[in-house]
Amino acid sequence: MNNIIRNDDLKRNISNLFLASISVHDSRRSDAFGSLYSMMRIVDDLADAMAEGDESSQEELARIRSDIAEWEESVLYCYEGDSQTSGIDLKVMQSIAKFQVPKRIWTWFFNGMRTPVSCRGFSNLEELTSYGRAAATAPLAVFLITLFSEPNEYGLYALDPELRILQVAESLGLWSYMMHLLSLEKKYLLSRDPARNLLPLDIMNRYRIPEEDLLEMAGNGTSDKPMRDMVRELMGWAAGTGSFGLGFVKEYVMKLPEDRRNALAIYVTIYSAISRRIRAREFDIFADPPIWSPEDRTKVASIIQGADNFEEIVATW
Repeated sequence: MNNIIRNDDLKRNISNLFLASISVHDSRRSDAFGSLYSMMRIVDDLADAMAEGDESSQEELARIRSDIAEWEESVLYCYEGDSQTSGIDLKVMQSIAKFQVPKRIWTWFFNGMRTPVSCRGFSNLEELTSYGRAAATAPLAVFLITLFSEPNEYGLYALDPELRILQVAESLGLWSYMMHLLSLEKKYLLSRDPARNLLPLDIMNRYRIPEEDLLEMAGNGTSDKPMRDMVRELMGWAAGTGSFGLGFVKEYVMKLPEDRRNALAIYVTIYSAISRRIRAREFDIFADPPIWSPEDRTKVASIIQGADNFEEIVATW
């Protein structure tokens, strides 16, 4: 196991969450998040290798699963306070301790990472949700903990239990994960070899959308009515799932210091904008131009950091 984790490793493929975290000026918070998140990204890359390695040998898949299990064991050893036994980067262990990161977050994370996802897509919405808790909810929970925790007299950071941060993270994480999947579906179908579907197969079957039709629609740049109806349903599920988290953010974001407020706003605004664009296209996720681009999110960050009227930004959520 490579136990040297650096924030620079994330910049090769910067995520929306990491982009948001750059706005946090307090190095104790940003360093803790960076250490934990970069480790999550390493494990996530291993899980992606399983998803994209449908034709890999059983020996290779077993090796990847073993690597993920080793990471999980090392993280859990951090709660025993034994860095020598853990074998993991000391910054990760210190961050878990300083911010009192609940074990439940790692349960979400590793439960999803252990389950390989076929290139054909998630079998059902339950499988998508499980992986979403790993890929989106768990990292977002760490992010929110570093934003909302405050130091106590012992030098540890603690959350106000009334904030229900884990429930907020699950709500917002699954909402944003669905926006992520829908915005990337066309790209993954057309740019991967083999093509990779991100949508739940059971819902596709209910709408009688053959798998081969996805690639054809993506190539033609348009969705038929069953496809748009399915996307409408998935968007409705996401809106219902995310309503609690979005309500929380609208209530509490203005109570954060400016840098942390901006960080949270960047994350929420990006996915809110993706949602609005999908709806504006009448749920056609295959239409051109792409729903979202790296330039779009950089623009969002710049607007938020220079905003004179922050309430106007909140009103777009």
